[in-house]
Amino acid sequence: MIRRKVKAKLPWKPVFPKTRRELARTALRTERPEVREATYNLDHGRCFWPTCQKPVALGAAHIHEVVWRSLGGSPVDTEITVTLCGRCHAHIHPRVGGLLKRITGTRTEGFTCEEKQPDGTWLEVC
Repeated sequence: MIRRKVKAKLPWKPVFPKTRRELARTALRTERPEVREATYNLDHGRCFWPTCQKPVALGAAHIHEVVWRSLGGSPVDTEITVTLCGRCHAHIHPRVGGLLKRITGTRTEGFTCEEKQPDGTWLEVC
């Protein structure tokens, strides 16, 4: 008797991340759904950066932690998280070609937003 492998026909096409980067991106977007949604609502569904203010869908929003975890930041503290669009978030992180923008402070103290000028100085924009 010969056994044959039969492919199951699914009514949908499963989508799997193709690269490690896509897998990591998916993991980051679903890591802390409560914090993500709370921060998104605090920022009214818009990019926090004052000169951008672009509406961002919850699934596409980037939640930025102003205080790094290695420096005592908490991944579940909405006091130090802001909603950013992908472009503004990339401008903040040096790893992705950023370090053109920076945010400091907390929600209660007030955030300070600064943009790097061509001469290397920082200009406060909020």
